[in-house]
Amino acid sequence: MKEVPVSFPYPHEQVGKGELRVPQHVVDGESSLKATLKAGDVLYIPRGHCHHAKCTNDLSFHVTIAIATFDWSLAGILHMASKSVLMNVDDYRKSLLPLEALDEHNPHQALQDKINSAIELLRTSITPESVLGNLNARIETHRERAKVQRERQFKRAESMVSASSSIAVGPLAAKHVSLSTNLRASTAEELQQLQEILRRAPRKLRVRDEIAKDASTILTILQDDATKVSSVFELRSLLSSGSDPSPVWCDLAWLGFAKLAVESGELAVAD
Repeated sequence: MKEVPVSFPYPHEQVGKGELRVPQHVVDGESSLKATLKAGDVLYIPRGHCHHAKCTNDLSFHVTIAIATFDWSLAGILHMASKSVLMNVDDYRKSLLPLEALDEHNPHQALQDKINSAIELLRTSITPESVLGNLNARIETHRERAKVQRERQFKRAESMVSASSSIAVGPLAAKHVSLSTNLRASTAEELQQLQEILRRAPRKLRVRDEIAKDASTILTILQDDATKVSSVFELRSLLSSGSDPSPVWCDLAWLGFAKLAVESGELAVAD
């Protein structure tokens, strides 16, 4: 939408989320852009701009990446700097109520004096140089944290690659799952191996409520019969003919379910 309800909103000010509704005049107003995205396209939506997306008649899949730009705003940085300065003074941590406790004869003047004192402390403590120094320190901390996470991911990926020839479960195995891939129940040995590679217990499979019952039925059927094998495309045939599968199911949903099942170790890629 062309009109922005809240300029550069903070998380608690985002309309369309929680109890904050998008104002009707914004919904009915002029659009900044109308476009049909195709495979490989990326659309950047500036912070605060409302948007409405809908699918065509074809299968569709998209990934949303949110960038927390509010963390790097001047208002945010000065807020954190001010809080840090004032919270280090015991006198400013005390309750101001009742005001008469400040000065029973002239409480309002005593409060004004306190405020003036706090503002003067902020004026002398927070300088352009200190703000820039804090900003650079935050950027460096962010980089170091991201570096550690990337190195951890690289090492885990290397471990998975080295074990890829002997394991049929996990993220690397799931990456190559297609509609024609055959699946079976995973073994206890494969789950143990996956846990050693990930250096943690595999995440449990989570699916939408609309397909949870069907997904549970399929997993139970395959896991109860270690000899049973089914391609991803044929998984739907495992459901009882007397019950209608959820309308949410489509080839993309089946493929996503299969990939997640293999990644979590619920199912394994059959030879």
